[in-house]
Amino acid sequence: MTDDIKELLGRAFDEEPPLRIDRDEVLKQGRKRLRKRRFFEAGSVVAAVVVAVVGAATLTNLAGSEPERLPPAASYPQSAPQEGPDLPLPTVTSPTAVTPSSGAVTPPVATSGPEVARQLTKALYDSKIVLVSEYEPLPGSSGTPEFQVDDTKYVYEADVVRTKSQGYLQIVVDPAPVTAASCESVPEPFGDCELSKTDAGPVTYANYGGPDGEYRVYVSVLLANGTQLAAIASNYTLRAREAGTTPNPKALPVLSADELAELLTKAGLGAS
Repeated sequence: MTDDIKELLGRAFDEEPPLRIDRDEVLKQGRKRLRKRRFFEAGSVVAAVVVAVVGAATLTNLAGSEPERLPPAASYPQSAPQEGPDLPLPTVTSPTAVTPSSGAVTPPVATSGPEVARQLTKALYDSKIVLVSEYEPLPGSSGTPEFQVDDTKYVYEADVVRTKSQGYLQIVVDPAPVTAASCESVPEPFGDCELSKTDAGPVTYANYGGPDGEYRVYVSVLLANGTQLAAIASNYTLRAREAGTTPNPKALPVLSADELAELLTKAGLGAS
């Protein structure tokens, strides 16, 4: 085809005056235009295929049933700590074992967290199971210790100094409904767990003896309304701990397990 075009151009211009036309340049431009036309034709085909595929997928989603949903992400439980935690100790709630009875202490009625904390503090001191004068604020604090709002829980912490004993005390009131008491709910490093039924509800007992001479007892009560009360007492005040003194290995926790149980079941520390 190229030779035919050259021949035609040659015959057309043989007997005419020479023109300023470069036949090779004309051929070059013609080939370039031909390549562009083929490129755009090919692009049109690809675009048509894309439109057809997208349109078919759209129609399928519209006409078919709701697309399959992905399953929810799995949640993985956190492993329990292997070593004994430092004070203050958080309580852990977990179901399965003994269900609460119906003889719970009437919980205080309040509309806000700070008001509930105030009523819990009043109930604790009004019980007189431990004298108000025996509670001391933790290092860095002043005044009479009070319950504090900690997320959804209410936490009380104090050093307790009595005539013949002293140590740290923590009480946690968790109003989140719990269906059953269990030794599995006892935090590390407590062991020797026992469950007992009372009129107030199931009571869980546990204890811990540390290599440094510290001794702790843990008691929790599950009320009929699902509120869990938990307390920890030790023979080591937080003030002494921060001062770096070692606990007396012959000293018992400042409150016994029975005293903690009495404090939780008779002080009216239920939460609405």
